[in-house]
Amino acid sequence: MPQPPVVSRDQWLQAAIAALAEGGVAAVRVEVIAARLGVTKGSFYWHFRDRAALLEGLIALWEDETVWLVSEASLASTPRARLVRFFELVAERRDYPPDVEILAWARHDIDVARRVEATERRRLDFITGELRASGFDEAEAARRGRAAYLATQGWVEWVSRGMERYDSLPGFTRHLFDLVLTPATPANTAHKGTLP
Repeated sequence: MPQPPVVSRDQWLQAAIAALAEGGVAAVRVEVIAARLGVTKGSFYWHFRDRAALLEGLIALWEDETVWLVSEASLASTPRARLVRFFELVAERRDYPPDVEILAWARHDIDVARRVEATERRRLDFITGELRASGFDEAEAARRGRAAYLATQGWVEWVSRGMERYDSLPGFTRHLFDLVLTPATPANTAHKGTLP
């Protein structure tokens, strides 16, 4: 009777995440990950039908992260605290696939692109909802929510290229939401209509 594997499904996924972070989706190869784990390729088939199933596991894990982030961040007591907590949790977690590589993968895979779009919509809905809870109307909350999300994604991509980092992600988002949550005044909305 075959012996059960000594490497768990989660260990395979974590090793696949490391490969993805280091070399993109092309680096997620069964033989390479098996060598990294110090096991035979046969161990892989205890947990996954094929490489496509492993890749499915990665994208599903990335989707699950957003569900978890929204759920945990929603426990904070105020809209600003919930927004900041969301990004604090992003910075603390290390066992999910990195956004930069998932987004790069989505550029070349239409199915992944659809799932990325749906997950990003969940993130934007959370951010926009908290901005509405802070008193902004639907249109203004949507504008500010997009700006905040794109700013944080830009920060993550910037750091991924090894650029100098002046602040942590939580520090960056605390300053960002100080700006985003500033009430509109005639002075700072005078040119709003000229922007898309």
